[in-house]
Amino acid sequence: MYEAQLAALPIADLQLHCWTDEEDPLESVDRVLSSYSLEKSDEATVLVDDRMWATFTQDLRSLLPDATFGLASTVLEPLRIRKEDVELAALRRAGDLADRVALAIRERGDELIGMTESELASEIDRLLAAGRRRRASLRDDRRCRPERCPSAPSQRVAPDHSR
Repeated sequence: MYEAQLAALPIADLQLHCWTDEEDPLESVDRVLSSYSLEKSDEATVLVDDRMWATFTQDLRSLLPDATFGLASTVLEPLRIRKEDVELAALRRAGDLADRVALAIRERGDELIGMTESELASEIDRLLAAGRRRRASLRDDRRCRPERCPSAPSQRVAPDHSR
């Protein structure tokens, strides 16, 4: 997920290798070492996930006894916390929608008594989807002004000024 972001970092010779759950990670590490003609005794820096299973970290230490180990979060955290304006705006919209849905659900009060957790989750999903569709409709309306597409005036939706 962060491969493109990591590639942009000013770190010389940065290499990122991943494996799937179906693969043996130690075999993958061994394969990577071989592909770069590295020996298990070569010095290297290995960054691991903060929540990596201790058994796997120990297996890596056995496989790479001369390596220096560190946490990948030291590189990844600055990438995760930095957001562009468009990302921040999307997060704000998502938060606003979630807040409106939470209020709508709480306002139902006793009406929710007897509803199963699954039914409630479905209702929350329905309200979130309706909010996203409404937002998309308003966004489409802004793109299709009467002067730009006069043949579709019936598709315009009046904006909600109640907030």
